[in-house]
Formats: sequence, C-alpha cells, structure tokens
Amino acid sequence: MRRWVVDGLVAGAWAGAVSVVPSAVTAGARPWWHSAQAAGNLLLPASAPPGRLLAVGATTRAAVALNWGVVLSRWLDRRHPVAHGTLAGLALFGFQYVLVGRRRPLVAVLPALPQLADHLAYGAVAGAVLARRRAPIR
Repeated sequence: MRRWVVDGLVAGAWAGAVSVVPSAVTAGARPWWHSAQAAGNLLLPASAPPGRLLAVGATTRAAVALNWGVVLSRWLDRRHPVAHGTLAGLALFGFQYVLVGRRRPLVAVLPALPQLADHLAYGAVAGAVLARRRAPIR
C-alpha cells in the first residue's frame, strides 16, 4: 500500500476520533448519539429504528473520516498542513452539513456551530497528523 494512503488512513482515524469532541461537549441535554443517528439519516430514512440509525451512522462516520483522510493526504499542501487542513474542514462542513446534510431531517436539527467546530477540528487534526508522519525522522 502506498505511503500516502497509510498516512491518510492514520490521519483520518485520529481526526475522526477527535473531531466529535466539540459537538459532544456542547451537546447539553441532547444525548451524544444524536449526531451519529443524524449521520445514519444520510443513508436511511429518519423513520428507521434508532439503533439501526446509530449503527449505520457510526459506520458511515468512520468510513467518511478515513476517506477524507486519504484525500487530504494526497492533496493537502505540505508547507502548511494544519492551516490548509482547517480550511479543508471548512469546505467539508459546507459540503457535508450545508449542501448534503441539511436535506435530511435529523441533520437539519443539529446546531450548526458545533458541527462547524467538529469539521474544523477534523481538518486541523488531520493536517497535524499528516505533518507529523511526513516529518523527517531524527
């Protein structure tokens, strides 16, 4: 497997794990799993059983995080990976939440700012992991 693919999978895994923190911290009275169920609503109707939405949502989130990690690994600027990763997170927010997700009822009810923070965190962490993995070994 090519090095940039492995780097992207590692970056996507780390970024995916860390990027749920902002919305989880600000969830307040909402259960933490609502955003995972919303991700499940991207593939299933909102009327699907909650457990099924949660399982599909968690799987979808993992797959999307790994996928975008590989994409960022291939195309992210190597000189400023954290800054450009953060900008990529902003673009991902625009695509995933605003363009695609707002057409789904369970995504539409999620507050936008925590979701934006999740996406910015994803991009920044992915950039930082990629920078670390690409750094010369000393």
